[in-house]
Amino acid sequence: MTETTPLPRDEAGAHLEALAARLETELAGRATLERVTPEDHPGGRSVVIRPRHPAAASITWVETAEFLSVEVGGHTQRRGHWDLDRTSLDAVFLADIVDAAVRGHVVEVSAPGRSRMEITFPDGEVIVTTTSQVPAGCLPIPGWVRRGKRIQYAPH
Repeated sequence: MTETTPLPRDEAGAHLEALAARLETELAGRATLERVTPEDHPGGRSVVIRPRHPAAASITWVETAEFLSVEVGGHTQRRGHWDLDRTSLDAVFLADIVDAAVRGHVVEVSAPGRSRMEITFPDGEVIVTTTSQVPAGCLPIPGWVRRGKRIQYAPH
């Protein structure tokens, strides 16, 4: 059995705990929010948000002693994914991603073997992440973002 590093009691953790508590109230009746605590899964804590609206994006974030991670999506095999440092600044960035996804400010562009997730913040800034699952050595077809299937996720 391997030992796990306990979650620190820090500003990042407090910010994410407050985010989860706020979303439990805000999304009541519109989504289910499942918490996995260090008692349930040593070494980390996670929150999974499953919207009731079928066109809304699911959201998952994971918190460990070393890092934070957030995923958004669910309508294709791939999801937007961001790995972040465990800092208060990155905890705020994670919360901004989650809030934008809850409000439906997410567009996914998918094509064979790849997906691009675009999240728009209230100030108009757009953040992008691209994932791919293609054989080694294969290059994306030029223009796939323009020609790919676009999914505008709905608000929760």
